[in-house]
Amino acid sequence: MNSQADKMNPSKVIPVKWLIVIPARLKSERLPNKPLSMLGGKPLIVRVYENLASLKRQGAEIIVAVDHEQTANICTQFKIPTIMTLESHQSGTDRCAEVALKHAEFPFVLNVQGDEPFVNLDDLRHLMTTMEHSNHPMGTLGIACHDWDSFIDPNIVKIVVSEDRTAIYFSRAPVPYDREAFRLGTNKATFVQHLGVYAFRRETLQNFCTLPKSTLEQTEKLEQLRALSAGWKIAVSTAKFGSRGIDTPDDLAAAQRKFHE
Repeated sequence: MNSQADKMNPSKVIPVKWLIVIPARLKSERLPNKPLSMLGGKPLIVRVYENLASLKRQGAEIIVAVDHEQTANICTQFKIPTIMTLESHQSGTDRCAEVALKHAEFPFVLNVQGDEPFVNLDDLRHLMTTMEHSNHPMGTLGIACHDWDSFIDPNIVKIVVSEDRTAIYFSRAPVPYDREAFRLGTNKATFVQHLGVYAFRRETLQNFCTLPKSTLEQTEKLEQLRALSAGWKIAVSTAKFGSRGIDTPDDLAAAQRKFHE
């Protein structure tokens, strides 16, 4: 019989209960045709899938949720499974929910954004373990950070985390406000950076998409605030490795440099 330590060990996780969906919207406002952007000689969406491929070999199902034939054709060239989803979806989570409706055999759904080619697999496994051994309807990843530029960057989302490792709030603002860092001008702050990965129980994913958009969500442009506004608990699994999504040309250039390190 496996010990509790084994159950919580990311390397021991066998993700057979998991449907992993990679939402890929073609018409990104800040980086047009983002899924097709080249990274290390292959399209970005291919790099994201390849990074996750070992989870498929361990039993997970991985599907790219596309909204355009161009993305579907690229995936087909690389033998990547896809499902065409409605172009009218407002978020990647809505695309995940549409795919999950067609795969009722999986009790858990992991949403890995189509612009996250570097997310660490042990961090994902730890998040999966957290969800499987808790009653939380939703989970995500956060990593301890001290970088001042990231702290004040509105493109870096911060999480205020409670003592029970659930989210109190997500914000683009520098929170929690590190008064001493600002007062002393240390250029170093203590905060938790959010990594753009979401885990759901299958039924709560569908429920999430029926919730009305909250005022906080519309103000910060962060859909996870919809869940908090509805009183949901969001588990925050501690990541050991950082990962930043590719949203802008500058992000893509940085990813290209990282890919060749």
